[in-house]
Amino acid sequence: MGRGNRHGVIYRDRDDYGLFLRLLKEVQNRYPFVLQAYCLMTNHFHLELTTVNDPIWKIMQPVMNHYARMFNQKYGYDGHLFDSRYTSCLIEDDRYFLEVSRYIHLNPVKAAMVREPLAYEYSSYRHYMTDGSRKGRS
Repeated sequence: MGRGNRHGVIYRDRDDYGLFLRLLKEVQNRYPFVLQAYCLMTNHFHLELTTVNDPIWKIMQPVMNHYARMFNQKYGYDGHLFDSRYTSCLIEDDRYFLEVSRYIHLNPVKAAMVREPLAYEYSSYRHYMTDGSRKGRS
């Protein structure tokens, strides 16, 4: 998870969400991982991913640094966009994996942004429900 500095907004428009996902894909091409679940909220994001060979910092550092630079340039800001380094935890069993995925996908519902997770555009929930696939996104 990564959170905006002082819980501030990190995605202001559709392009910002798209940029973050494109950067994630670019980094995935360099440091392969499986994106199991994601949800980009207004002031934070959640990613559930499975690394292949590289430590998670090699994935998160370039995504967050590049996104922050581009966000600040676009909006004329300087300084920190994110309040700190990302927060991560190791998922060691299937039960916890499913619990984390559920938490991620229900985040916009709990925040009263939508009534059901399928209605939230910036989440992997739609992918799972419309594609019918339970495999992680590559």
